[in-house]
Amino acid sequence: MLKSKPISTIYLNPYKQVIDRQSFILAFSVQLDERLIERKLSSQNISKQAFETTLK
Repeated sequence: MLKSKPISTIYLNPYKQVIDRQSFILAFSVQLDERLIERKLSSQNISKQAFETTLK
C-alpha cells in the first residue's frame, strides 16, 4: 500500500515488536531513533515542524 508512495525515510521507536511488524509489512529499511521511545520527545503533542527539528 505504501510502496507506491514517495517515502524516503521511516522513523520508528526501537521496540522490537514495532521493528518486526513494520519492516515486514512495508518491506522498507527503517531508521531507528532512541528519541522515539514513547513520551521521550514530549509529554504533550508537538507540531510536525518541532518533531522534524528534534530529529535533526
